[in-house]
Parts: sequence; structure tokens; C-alpha cells
Amino acid sequence: MKNPREAAASALVQMETQGAYSNLLSGSVFSGLSSRDRAFAAALFSGVLERRITLDAALAPYLSRPLEKQEPVLRCLLRLGVYQLLYSRVPERAGVNETVALAKSMGRSRQAGFVNAVLRSFIRGGKRIPYPEKDPAAYDSLFYSCPLWLVRMWRSQYGLEAAGQILSASIGPPPLYGRVNTLRTTPQELCSLLKRQGISAFPMERSEEPVLSARTPLADCLLFPQPSGVPGCSAMQEGLFHIQDTASQLCCAVLNPQPGETVVDVCAAPGGKTFTIGQRMENRGCIHSFDLYPQRVELIRSGARRLGLTIVQAEPRDALLPDPLLKGKADRVLCDAVCSGLGTIRRKPEIKYKPSAQLDGLPSIQEQILEQSAEYLKPGGVLVYSTCTLNRKENEGVTRRFLQRHPDFLPDPFPCIEGYTMLGTLLGNSDAHPPLLWEATLLPGMSDGFYLCRMRKQPE
Repeated sequence: MKNPREAAASALVQMETQGAYSNLLSGSVFSGLSSRDRAFAAALFSGVLERRITLDAALAPYLSRPLEKQEPVLRCLLRLGVYQLLYSRVPERAGVNETVALAKSMGRSRQAGFVNAVLRSFIRGGKRIPYPEKDPAAYDSLFYSCPLWLVRMWRSQYGLEAAGQILSASIGPPPLYGRVNTLRTTPQELCSLLKRQGISAFPMERSEEPVLSARTPLADCLLFPQPSGVPGCSAMQEGLFHIQDTASQLCCAVLNPQPGETVVDVCAAPGGKTFTIGQRMENRGCIHSFDLYPQRVELIRSGARRLGLTIVQAEPRDALLPDPLLKGKADRVLCDAVCSGLGTIRRKPEIKYKPSAQLDGLPSIQEQILEQSAEYLKPGGVLVYSTCTLNRKENEGVTRRFLQRHPDFLPDPFPCIEGYTMLGTLLGNSDAHPPLLWEATLLPGMSDGFYLCRMRKQPE
């Protein structure tokens, strides 16, 4: 069995060489470890991944050959060693010695002396990080380990204060939330059951939140202060809750589905929003839940079965292509479009290292998906466009152009959610309390970064 450092290093090498997803990879690589070792390995893995830019800058003065030209295993070992020296409670001596031993156990005995020399030189140099003091954007890029182009984009699009909040929230372990299956239990009953199983959970209900439907937006949301052991626990396997960030739960509240309605959820996998919509509908009506890939559609089907949702009809469907049978049939449509995912960096740090050019083609695809989604609505129906990204070109840029092309769609108001940092566009009386919005950007903190916009198709 691998020790936690070797498990973390192996996962990092796979990220480097295979382009794997961190949230999926960590679950498989760390499965054979004890709970304590698993937690340590996960902390090392996620820490090195999210701090990669900072670690590389710290190593650069001690390397005659650039780090990116080193072979992947050696590159990951050096990052792992410096991360322990900078950000963990591991004693310096142990951090160096264990990394050197790891080099040997991973077949890099010839490079073990080199690893030892670099790490000890870093310590002798005062463990210094070469921050560029005269360039605030470059400083933030290095401090938060975020590409400079992304720091500049957020500063330009959202302002310095909001960009600072986005960057600050991108580092560190994310919170874990769940959505209570109201078809089978209540938040209080589930919290009591989880407590007996050794899991702490707290309801997120806030009495001052505005009512969007029969229940407040987060009335059935739980916060898990200690995420370890929650995914896959017996209560989850029995269908008493599913994991879902508060942003997605708020998105479903803004959609505001009603029992007996027909709802279409495009790009729906793995199904969290579909499940919350079905519970809000009291399992009455019909939800057409689509995704492009059959294996991801099966995730929706299996999740619906586990939660007892019989109104979910999950099918493989290309969101760019029309479905004539559904045209004009839906009361509400959720278009949670494919996106760059920049609002979820704290959960998937590898997202921020993608080339900026990969964002360029997304708005065109998103507009096509939104156009097709709008075709499913009845006159008077509600359309919600949402993404989990923080990029105005993928968000406001898409909805503005859609509204310009479709005068039969108008902004549809919803109340601002108190307690969340929302950059929104006011609608109607700006003195209303809470303010009425028709689109909002949730900055990461209590939720992931998220954008949503609600529109209504006008009656004929």
C-alpha cells in the first residue's frame, strides 16, 4: 500500500501526464489509504495543484534548467517538497527527507541528491517567494497562484474588490452542501440521523430570506462542516439527500418549478439540479433531463432512482439539436450551459491552468444551446440561463444578445438572496426590499461562483 506522500505524488503525475480531473482522480488513487492518510494525501494533492504557479516561482531561482523542462515525476516531487516547506505543518527536516525518500521509492534514485540540494537551498534562501511588489495584478497572480490573464480579466470585468473576493475564495478547501430529499425526510430528521452515524450537518435555512415559492430558497439545504465521509454514507445511499452547492440550489429556486408542470433541463448531468427541481415539484409533473453522453445520462437515471423521483425522463440528447416533439411543450426550461467553469476553481484547480484561448469559442456554443432551449417553452413560460463560470462574455454577453434577437422574451424579476454576494441587474423599482433582479452573478464564498438570468416568453 502506498504511503500518503506517494499517493499524492502519483496523483499529481497523472494530472500532469493524462489530463485527469482532480475530483475524480483523488477518489480512486487514495481509496486504499486509512482515513487519516487519505486526508493527508488529499491535502497535499489539492494544495500542490492549487498553488502550482507560486511553487514554480519559488523553485525557479534554484534550478539551472526550467521546471517545465524537467520530466513529470521530478517536477511533481519538487513541487510536493516545496509545498510542504511553505504551506504545511511538516517540519523542514521531515519535508526534505521524506521527499528524497519518495524520489527513491518512485524510481528516481539518481535524482534524489538533486531533490535534496534544491530543497535545502530553498530553506537556506529563507523560503522566499519572489513577489513582484510594483505590479498589483502580477502580485495577486503569484500570491493566489492564478494565471495573470485571468487576474486581469476578473479585475477588468468585475472590479478590484470583487476580483479580490474571487481570488481569495479560489484557495483552500471548499464547503460541502447537501440538498435534503423532501420526498422522504426533513432537514431536522436527517440531521438527527446523520448525527447518530457520526456525521455533523447543519440546516442552512435563514428566516429573513425572501420567499420565491412555498419554501425559502435554502430551507432544505445542509452544510457539512467535516466533508470527510459524507459522500457515499448510508443516508446518501438510501436517497435521503444529494450533494449540491448552494448556487445550484438557488438556481433551482429562481426557476421556481411548480407541481404538475413540464420542465426541461438541458446539459443536466450529473443531475443535481434535476433532482432538486423534482423535489420542488413534489414528484408531480414531468422533467425531461438531457445530456450528450449516455454514460452521464445513466448518472441522472441512477440518481433519480435512488432519490425516488419517478417524474424524471433522462435521455441522451445533443443540446445543439432541436427536439420537435418538445417544441412549445415546457412550462419552464433550465439552460445550464456548458462553460469554462471558472466559478468552481476551488473544487477543480486544474481549470485555471487551461489556455485562455479555450474560452474563445464558448459563447457561440452557449448561444446556440440557449436558442434551442428557448424553443421548448410555451408562451408565458420561464427560461433560466445559468453557468458556473465568472466571465461576462459567457454570461451577460450571451443573454444580452439573446434578448436582442428575441423581443418575445423579456427579463423576469426575482428577489435578491440576502446573505450572498450578488452582482445583479436591477429590474423595476430599485427601492424594493429585497431588490428585484433579473440576472445575478454570485461571487464565490458561501457558494461557488455562478451566473443566472431569468427570462419569460410573452403570451401570444
